[in-house]
Amino acid sequence: MTKNPCLYFLIIIQYINGFFPAFSNGIDDDEKLIGLIKKYPKEKVVILDSEVNIRFNYERKNTAYIIHEQIITFQSLKQDVLVDVVLDYDMFSEITSNSLTGLNVKLKNRTCGNVEIEGIFHSDKKICRYTLQFFQIGTIAKLKLVKRFNDLRFYTSEFFHEDYPVLIKSINFYTPPNFDVVFHEFNFERFNIDKTNTTDKQGNNSLSYNLKDIEPQKDEQYMMGYSHNYPHIIVQTKAYRNEKGVKFTLIENLDDLYNWYASLTRQLINDTTGLHSLVKEIIKDKASDYERIKTVFYWIQDNIRYCAFESGMAGYKPEEAATVLKNRYGDCKGMANLTKNLLKLAGYDARLCWIGTNYLKYDYSIPSMVSDNHMICCVILGSDTLFLDPTETLCSIGDYAERIQGRQVLIENGESFILSRIPVQPLRDYNEHRKIQYVLENNLIVGKGFNIFNGEKKRNFLQSLYYSPRVNYNDIVKRKVLNEQKEFEILSHSLSDIPDRDSILKIEYTLKSKQQVQCFDVNYYIQIDPFKDFCEFRIEPERISDINLNQKIFQKTEIVLNLPKNYAIKEIPENERFEKGNYSAEISYTINNQEISYIKVIKVGEPVIKRNEFSDWAKFVDFLENSYKKSIILKSGS
Repeated sequence: MTKNPCLYFLIIIQYINGFFPAFSNGIDDDEKLIGLIKKYPKEKVVILDSEVNIRFNYERKNTAYIIHEQIITFQSLKQDVLVDVVLDYDMFSEITSNSLTGLNVKLKNRTCGNVEIEGIFHSDKKICRYTLQFFQIGTIAKLKLVKRFNDLRFYTSEFFHEDYPVLIKSINFYTPPNFDVVFHEFNFERFNIDKTNTTDKQGNNSLSYNLKDIEPQKDEQYMMGYSHNYPHIIVQTKAYRNEKGVKFTLIENLDDLYNWYASLTRQLINDTTGLHSLVKEIIKDKASDYERIKTVFYWIQDNIRYCAFESGMAGYKPEEAATVLKNRYGDCKGMANLTKNLLKLAGYDARLCWIGTNYLKYDYSIPSMVSDNHMICCVILGSDTLFLDPTETLCSIGDYAERIQGRQVLIENGESFILSRIPVQPLRDYNEHRKIQYVLENNLIVGKGFNIFNGEKKRNFLQSLYYSPRVNYNDIVKRKVLNEQKEFEILSHSLSDIPDRDSILKIEYTLKSKQQVQCFDVNYYIQIDPFKDFCEFRIEPERISDINLNQKIFQKTEIVLNLPKNYAIKEIPENERFEKGNYSAEISYTINNQEISYIKVIKVGEPVIKRNEFSDWAKFVDFLENSYKKSIILKSGS
């Protein structure tokens, strides 16, 4: 090996200052450490090795369980840093042991119990947070965590990525012959994952996956759920046999999954004794089935607060309808159950529905509890099925949030089930129309206009108003109307209260530019579009995940500029069009005497921009940005 005197000097200085551990394994290890520090300048630690061992076990009395063991070898890249490692558990699993070994490191804190996790403030799911303190750069420590799953149905997935860089990760499954387990691989295509699968003479199976040089898992703006982009394995434990060969079925198919879900809902008492008078009051004077169902649906939206908490059976068993009504809040399951019971009292065939939102990559082709994360209600009216999601505040009946459109839905049907799909709303339902009349006054652009919102934008607007105090309405309107742009300001607007969810959401307003029109000699330069949609909507080159816009886009912008008689039109930009895949933009200018009309139509037919579309999306944004920079040129005759 060629020695590097500069490197030696750096290491000696680090030793003198106490930055490196007191003992070194030699210059090779020091070179590797400095290389890691250079590669990950923002990271506190790197995981040298993460070994995960999953063992399926059976013991007498027909008991099957899983031992999940993870051994994580850390190396610190900075001095005196704290590192958190989190392990979750619930009523069906337990952490059986933990240990930490290494010099110049200690377990500073271990906190376990119910805590807030990503907005879920009450949950059967608990966590243990292990806080490790590394005192010196280069410290190597090994953390071993062992967890036992007492119900095999609740062990569902294994991911490769961690919160810190990983040099090598191995995931090893050890399955005896009396277990029937299927391993579903997702998102392996972009990663060089080594796989070995062996079975010994006794039928014991060993399945191993290895992946090197793993970047830290990270949250990205507009990202889908982790299951869409990060490599992972879904574990479906179908059944196991005891020592006598007797089979114990867990979740072998969709019937088994439904039967387990239905067994939980059958445990509900759903005492509706005190609800009859409420239902009678809600639907009075409503003649049609549609109006009655709508009125009950809206009453729950308006009077029951949605709270993202998971209670009961690790978040799978709904709360009693009467309890949700008494509390005036509930999670998705509790609100769906209340909706079902109120509608049944009104005389309708209302049912619970299990569904996986688009946060998940999977559907019910994998019969597993990992395939859904939400519950809604539906009403069957003859041959029609009307889906109702009461968690979507101020959502009109017949409209569906983008997150559930097109998703499979499992509808309760007594001893069986109905597998259906939520309708996909057409692009026209997302129509957003904006129209402004401009004039020039003292070299400023002033005008009046209106915005009409539909689809997800309308729901987001209404929900922003609903969850905000009235004193914030002005700020919300200005932000939503001008699309966060700051070159113009709203002077006045027509909104005084929260509009009805079934009415057209139309906001009328007056506005003016904050800066004067640019003037050079006798020429005036006007960039007419105040909205600049998707301007600077750039995708970072290192982005891992797809982009989820959470809505389709169908946007028409009309702007009319009325010119004083002493102004002549010298030049207008050319008409342009861009179309690629699911998105398009068309921009046109026309002249009629002293009037210039600008029309822009943007369509994005699918809410998700896939990674393989990023280059096309960049061209789309380039097109829009370049068009916004082009000016109308006027000449003053005064």
